[in-house]
Amino acid sequence: MAETAKYIVDPLDAEYAISDIQGILNNRGMSTTDLAGELGWKRKQVEEFLYGTDVPSLKQFEEVAKALDYELDFTEE
Repeated sequence: MAETAKYIVDPLDAEYAISDIQGILNNRGMSTTDLAGELGWKRKQVEEFLYGTDVPSLKQFEEVAKALDYELDFTEE
């Protein structure tokens, strides 16, 4: 069963979601290179997603969540 977290898409909530994703990577012993391989992205793209200054797109979050079997529920209040 996939883990689930619920977030609103705004910069602060995106930051929380990214923090959760970083925690999953750490817990699984995965590197940015490992995640890039799972996604079919370049390592630099993963690093921008995790550590960049722009808020990632919903599509990027969905791709990362799917690769990690992690459900992110972005909803509007």
